[in-house]
Amino acid sequence: PICTTWSPVGTGAAGGSGVSGSAISVLDLSLATDGTNVAAAWTQPIAAGNATRIYVKQFSGGAWAGVGVSATGDGISGAGTADQPSIAYHGGSLYAAWQTYGTSSPTIASAVCNGSPWVAVGIDVRLNARQLATHGAASQPQLSEAGGTLNLIWLDDRMPDAPDQAMVIYANRLSNGSFVR
Repeated sequence: PICTTWSPVGTGAAGGSGVSGSAISVLDLSLATDGTNVAAAWTQPIAAGNATRIYVKQFSGGAWAGVGVSATGDGISGAGTADQPSIAYHGGSLYAAWQTYGTSSPTIASAVCNGSPWVAVGIDVRLNARQLATHGAASQPQLSEAGGTLNLIWLDDRMPDAPDQAMVIYANRLSNGSFVR
């Protein structure tokens, strides 16, 4: 059968400022469910400057609410610019990954919320010659849970200043609290 009727997920979700509750346009959306709860993550510019943050809300108990401090202040990404979120449930916890910009090329960051605070999750990659945890410009992280295993993949432009160098896909699996090769 073809679905012909859509219903909002919670009060206000399909009108006004929607799930985000933001007066500022949002970007980059990711959605996840554990079969009971639904979570949404997005990129949102902050009022001052061009910096963006990652915010997360979860629909649980009939309402959308931030997970920990994920929908206020600097969100889950903290100070600095971040975008391209991906979220997934695994083992009863909500995981997030996103592109972040430090002092060098963009890289991937990850965190988990299994209570109130979000906690950083390590990502194991081979260091390049400059001792950076990416070989170039990392982007488009994707989390995927299947069969009790949480996977993280992302694109890496190994030499962003050399257009003839190929983009590669890196993949890690969650093991003992970190994403490992």
